[in-house]
Amino acid sequence: VVPSEPLPKTVQTSEAITLDQTTVELLERLSLVDFSNAEAVTRLEEAVKFASVITNVDTTGVAPMVTPLENVPLRLRPDVPIECCAEEILKNARITEEGYFVAPPGNIPLDVKSDYGLAEGGGTKAEK
Repeated sequence: VVPSEPLPKTVQTSEAITLDQTTVELLERLSLVDFSNAEAVTRLEEAVKFASVITNVDTTGVAPMVTPLENVPLRLRPDVPIECCAEEILKNARITEEGYFVAPPGNIPLDVKSDYGLAEGGGTKAEK
């Protein structure tokens, strides 16, 4: 149900977010983004703060979202194997190895940095 008029903004902003070095290193490895200096870490903290506002939204009485196709059965074709040529399919790949597609590498561990401009306990040294 869409309200007929705008609702007042009642979302509270969250407190400042401070990330410790271990968390920054983990996020670097998972996202493959290099947070090489204090400015990059500050931007990361601002992004986390921006996204964390959603945890303060009161969803009491809000029904879960549904799809209009929820009660429509999916039409599937019969699962019948067909003859095909693997060599023809592999011609579509830019890189192959031993008869398989080669996907781009993911989650390659980055070198661990000794200092991200963070003070002990989180937050940037400039903030302390």
